[in-house]
Formats: sequence, structure tokens, C-alpha cells
Amino acid sequence: MNKSFKALTYVVLAAISLTSCSNSSDSSSKSKSKSFETLLEMRDAFIVVGGDCSDWKQENEVKLALESGACGDSNVLSIYSSRAAADEQNRAYKKLIAEILPSEIEEDKPIHLLVGENWILNESDMNLLYDFQSKYGGDLITSYSQIS
Repeated sequence: MNKSFKALTYVVLAAISLTSCSNSSDSSSKSKSKSFETLLEMRDAFIVVGGDCSDWKQENEVKLALESGACGDSNVLSIYSSRAAADEQNRAYKKLIAEILPSEIEEDKPIHLLVGENWILNESDMNLLYDFQSKYGGDLITSYSQIS
């Protein structure tokens, strides 16, 4: 993920927080995963599975998140108050992308998100997503069509 995409992701997620409202949805169909108390706990878990976090920055740019940060240009880690809040973040992200870059949605271009109990890992390296998922759970989202 290059710097301009990361910057766009932060801008989009920040804009979403200004336009989205809370939505309580049933997440009982979602897989069970670990819940993280803090972003640093999630970051440490990312390192445990082999993630390089030598350039850690907790910027808290994702406004719907309780905390957010990145280990570099290839990922964004964020934690939320609940799975419903994380799911709302994804729906709002999809809606805004559809408005800004409709071809991304129309062509169902690949995305790389792992959504857990109260967290989202946006990582360009699919192997790291699979490793994180095998240890901490979560639902892998690889296309916009998976976000309802």
C-alpha cells in the first residue's frame, strides 16, 4: 500500500466519521475472535504473527475507532467499542468509496480487511492476514461485495 493510498484511507475514514451514524446490527453470524483492550495490545499481537512494526505511529485518524495507528505504509490497525461499530465503519467506508471511486465497487476490486470482535486490520499482505486470523480469529473481507 503506497503512501497516497494510506493517506486516502485516512481521509475517507475520517470523513465517514462525520457523516455516519450509529447502527445496531445483529453480528451473531460473525465468527468469534479475540477482543483487544487497547491498540497497543493489538499492535503487539500483530508483531507476534510476524508483522513488522518498526515504524509504529498511533495517529488516531480513524474517527469511528477508539484508537487507530499504523506500522508503516501497508496497514492500518484500529479498535472499536464493539463489533457493530467495526461493521458500521466498513459499511460507511464502502459507501464513501462508491461515491469517490465507483469503479472500485463496480469491478469489486480486492480489499484486505480482517474484522474481529472489536477491531479491524487493514493489511496489504494476505499472508499476515491469514496468520493473524489463525491466531486471533476474525472475518476476512476480500471484496466490497462482502460488506453489507
